[in-house]
Amino acid sequence: MKSKDYRGIWQLLTEQSKSIIIKDVCKFIKKSSGKCDVNIVRSSFKKGKGLARDYWDAYLRYFNPDIILNQSSWNIKYIHADDAKITIKYKKAPNPVFLLMKKENGSWKVGLAETFFNH
Repeated sequence: MKSKDYRGIWQLLTEQSKSIIIKDVCKFIKKSSGKCDVNIVRSSFKKGKGLARDYWDAYLRYFNPDIILNQSSWNIKYIHADDAKITIKYKKAPNPVFLLMKKENGSWKVGLAETFFNH
């Protein structure tokens, strides 16, 4: 995320996170222009261009990856065959965040929306 490899970010997300992000983007587009083609939005995120670039640039205006990467402690809460939970504690935060991970098609994926979005 810090390197702005938006195509790479998309590949690391769970299917549930992707679905939530696409729905959120379409909801915003529908409010603005009245129409949203889910396939165009999905394609943009898959390629890491256009809407995806706009989305992730906006996301990074409010989220600083260095806080998670360099100023937080990470601990494995549990690992199961198909899911895991990682405790991330920012040094100035009173409580940790629990990052959800899921194994999909043999690869571990980040539950970004499941962890950080209020859905």
